[in-house]
Amino acid sequence: MVSISSASNPSYKSLKKLLGSTQIQRKRQLACVDSHHPLMEVLHHHPSRIQTILVNKSINESKWKELFEGLNCPIYALSHGLFSELFYPQHPTGVAAVMDIRDLSPKYDPNDHHRMIIIDGVQHALNMGAIIRNAAAFECDGIWITPHSVYPFHTQSIRASVGTVFKLPIWELHSAAMSQLIRSDVSFYAANPHASLGLTDITVDQPSAWIFGSEEHGIQSEHFDSDQVALTEVSIPIHQKVESLNTAVSSGIILFYVNNMIK
Repeated sequence: MVSISSASNPSYKSLKKLLGSTQIQRKRQLACVDSHHPLMEVLHHHPSRIQTILVNKSINESKWKELFEGLNCPIYALSHGLFSELFYPQHPTGVAAVMDIRDLSPKYDPNDHHRMIIIDGVQHALNMGAIIRNAAAFECDGIWITPHSVYPFHTQSIRASVGTVFKLPIWELHSAAMSQLIRSDVSFYAANPHASLGLTDITVDQPSAWIFGSEEHGIQSEHFDSDQVALTEVSIPIHQKVESLNTAVSSGIILFYVNNMIK
């Protein structure tokens, strides 16, 4: 374990630049994991992917020491002040891991992936993580992300997913992937508060993909404008005084309903 107490330390400066930019993390396909359940998931199931461990010197390291044994990566012990600059003063664990997420997900296979979701243009990392958590809870087997959505491995998304972001395949939805879904006869569904068809009025065909867009703009991707895509839009019955639901809440209701319908 290497102790760092100066902000001018080259390793610290490099880490600060990386952790301060989601754009850099996305480009380099890295993720920063800093909350308890996701850390346990990564330490137990993906230890070879960990590139760096950061520890706040002020915490009791003994409970983590055994988990760090066998890791083939640098471990930096930072002063409380330096650690707080990277994260925040009341950090729940005092530990963080930088990990490589390249090729984390298996390739999409129409024979293996039948109940999928598509996250389109969601910009809030906490919503992203909550939707991913719902997908895992209600037995989806794959997640597609459009390029203009927030990074699914954003630190806040990982926290909100409670580590489930590492349990489901996550793929980027580009044109070639969309064509493959269409060739695989995937049925597409989306929530729309103004749709005349209600959630309880439909029968969901398999394979299927539910699209969840942003609250501000709805579904944005040009992938769904094609005549080749037969999109079924449904509404969730809610009180007339409420215009719509948060996209993460909507995803939970829909995926719960669909999961029970299929069972």
